[in-house]
Amino acid sequence: MSKLYVNEIVEATAGAGVHVPGAVVQVQRIDYGGNLGSYTSTSYTNIGGSYFRNTFTPKYASSLLKVTLEAQCYITGTPNPYGNITIYRDGVNQLTPSYGFGYIQAVGISGVATTQMGGTIYVNANSTSSTVFEMWAAAGSGYTLNFGNGSYRSLTVTEIAQ
Repeated sequence: MSKLYVNEIVEATAGAGVHVPGAVVQVQRIDYGGNLGSYTSTSYTNIGGSYFRNTFTPKYASSLLKVTLEAQCYITGTPNPYGNITIYRDGVNQLTPSYGFGYIQAVGISGVATTQMGGTIYVNANSTSSTVFEMWAAAGSGYTLNFGNGSYRSLTVTEIAQ
């Protein structure tokens, strides 16, 4: 069963629209448990396209954006399959080019290994224009990352007033 949720909370203000530094302004979370496919590319590939994309519009250009990605997948291949995921913002990788959040490897495993990957980054809003956050992944050479049905995935953007 595929689910897509978008949740927002109300802006925190100190009267007359003045934002409180450190306060959560808004949160938008995308959850998706549907099939996002299997990937063998050793170069980063967009996972899920429009099905797993968080298009976020900051309320303040001075805000800090906390972006959290969580993704379950399974890795196939022999021996010791591995892969990694990263966050792209408007088509640009926000983490180190080679390893993203660091690679996940199933040491001593042949065949299939299920894993949870992800992490959190902080970026400046820099604008009140919409910005797009996406999950991208790369498989180790000869291995496959599988993002099949029923696996939990979420991409959450939290705007924090500065």
